[in-house]
Amino acid sequence: MLSGTCETTGAQNSFCVTLHEALYGARPFAGDSLAELRVNITRGIRRPPPPGAGIPGHVAAALRRGLSVDPDARWASMDALLERLTYQPPNWRRRGLSLALGLTAVGASGYAVAISRAPAPCGDIDARLEGVWDEARRMSIADAFARSSVSYAADLWPRVRLDLHEYADAWTGALRSACQSHVAGELSDASYDQQHACLERRRAALDVALRQLADADAEIVENAPSMVGGLPPPERCHFAHEVAYQFSAAPEVVADAERLRSRVSELEVVAASGKVAEAHEGLKAIEDEVRGTGHLVLLAEYALARRRVAESQPGDELPLEGLDAALRAGDDLLAAELSLLLSFPTPGGEDVYLRLARSLTLRLDALETPTGVGVLVQAAYGQMLRGDLDGALTSARRVVEIADALPEHGWLLRAQARSVLAEILTHHGQHHEARAQIEQALALHQEHEGETHPGLFRALETRARAELESGHAARALDLFDQALELHRRAWGGQKIDGDLRHGRAYALDELGRFDEAIAEFEAVIDNLTRAGVDDIRIAEARNSLGVTLDRKGEHARAVAELERARGEALLSYGPDHPVTGAFLMSLADAELHLGNTAEARKHFERAREIWSRAGPGTEMFDYARNGLGLVALAEGDYTGARALLEEVLVTRVARGSPPVRIAATQLGLARAMHHDGPSLRPRACSLAADAKAAFAEAGPGYAREHGEVASWARATCEDDRDDAPAR
Repeated sequence: MLSGTCETTGAQNSFCVTLHEALYGARPFAGDSLAELRVNITRGIRRPPPPGAGIPGHVAAALRRGLSVDPDARWASMDALLERLTYQPPNWRRRGLSLALGLTAVGASGYAVAISRAPAPCGDIDARLEGVWDEARRMSIADAFARSSVSYAADLWPRVRLDLHEYADAWTGALRSACQSHVAGELSDASYDQQHACLERRRAALDVALRQLADADAEIVENAPSMVGGLPPPERCHFAHEVAYQFSAAPEVVADAERLRSRVSELEVVAASGKVAEAHEGLKAIEDEVRGTGHLVLLAEYALARRRVAESQPGDELPLEGLDAALRAGDDLLAAELSLLLSFPTPGGEDVYLRLARSLTLRLDALETPTGVGVLVQAAYGQMLRGDLDGALTSARRVVEIADALPEHGWLLRAQARSVLAEILTHHGQHHEARAQIEQALALHQEHEGETHPGLFRALETRARAELESGHAARALDLFDQALELHRRAWGGQKIDGDLRHGRAYALDELGRFDEAIAEFEAVIDNLTRAGVDDIRIAEARNSLGVTLDRKGEHARAVAELERARGEALLSYGPDHPVTGAFLMSLADAELHLGNTAEARKHFERAREIWSRAGPGTEMFDYARNGLGLVALAEGDYTGARALLEEVLVTRVARGSPPVRIAATQLGLARAMHHDGPSLRPRACSLAADAKAAFAEAGPGYAREHGEVASWARATCEDDRDDAPAR
């Protein structure tokens, strides 16, 4: 154990080391020397599990958490760890797989482990991966990574190798489970054949991935973690025998359909390696063959693969054909995946498909498989896009809990689930918890991709945005710069870094570096326009440009940019979408600063209406109400302004909103109180003092607001003293 951990987590870590050795026959961290062992422990680089270990996913996940480098990421207590270890998910119970853990007190750690497992009647299972994942193949891939010109390849290969070991172990475990259930008479011949065929398709997909890695160029090296993390899960094959669909055809047609199903799966792996055009052409080339078989599940799988590899064109009926085929075949999980993709044709896509995807998944006993979790992650994200923030938060919390029980090779889904939850929490104003979720997602990426993999830039970007939302602009700017450096090292100028530069400009704005922020926003808009990007990102950059112009004091120019951004949002999202509502509030702020209170009121009222449906308990809903309070103040309705701003202040303080937003409400309320009667002036001055302190703490980005409240306080409160922050 390294120093610095507390007694509870130290005992937990020691226990997990002992349990790992009992389950896998080796301690979790390798090292030929103390120095090498220390490096592996601090970086969280564990040994790959031996082939055929067959450890259930929830046990592996519990061990993984108990062995976390960060003590705060471990289990809250030994009782919590033991409860998770002794839990048996329904899927594993139904497969007849049992793991009995006998825990007795011994030695310094206080625990030892006795494990009893049923004998394995299917003894040749491990040999089934010879020629696919064996020492010769591992050496071949190691050589390919060693020859690579990619700077991070040497650090990446041990991590990818570990993920491949765990996928292979999951595959052999699933095949062994099916075989034992068949031998025990719990699985019919037909059901076993279906599961076996499904696992053979997984084996073929794994083989394709390994062949890609053995011939890896820079693009394949870059995409290796996500390609391996996205391999079709062996756990999904457990549901193959539950599909009511029976394909009756001549033997040669059945064999042809099975061949094509493997080919579809293989081409998805090719796409995941970065060779998207090659995969797309391969899929188009077999479309007539797929349709010719008449196999419904094959058609649905083909439609899903085509949609994943390339966006549908207008009038493309293939995704709908696939959904129809999956429903007719009785494959509800496949239908759920297709429904989910159909719900994202545009930001304002059909909500019916999103509801269908969630309903199909939730009614299945499939939640603890990577496929089921993947559907629920995207469904929660879809709820957020459609403005159902409360529902999205409930869904995202649930899916993170489920994802934590996934097998080790489901790490990418665990990271995605936490990132989506963090984004939803940010929209709710729960910034502290959002940052904690992002840190855990980032740790997963670092564990499986390393510190220098370019894929890490997206996790850094997410963390930077959370820092921005919680008022830490300097930290955010540093993180954006780190992410941009990773991005440039990997791709130079070949890929658009608009999202990163947009975030960086936002951080510059918060730091009061308005001219730099304006130049950055203008460059983002120009680059996206020249690249032919015709989507909401241009509108978002234009909205941010308008906000910065407004904060700088160029209100008329701000209104012009914000009117244009609102028009672009209407085209992309429609009039009732929360993004349109957010853009309306930016425009309302600028109109208010110009003295156009009627226009400001109209826009704030419309935004409040939109956000009352999207999330009445969210920061954005209160932003609209706060704006209406400031409009009432500007119009001389001091009593009305006071009532509204009092309500907003209570909810913002209770939620833990960013201090500058609380300060804006405090200043408006102080002004309303000052006009509403002498007895209220002491509290008005107290609120103004709090607001002034918050703006001072926020730094030079809020010097104008600090000066405004200080000036008001000097004129109103006799004992006020002003020390403006340096610009």
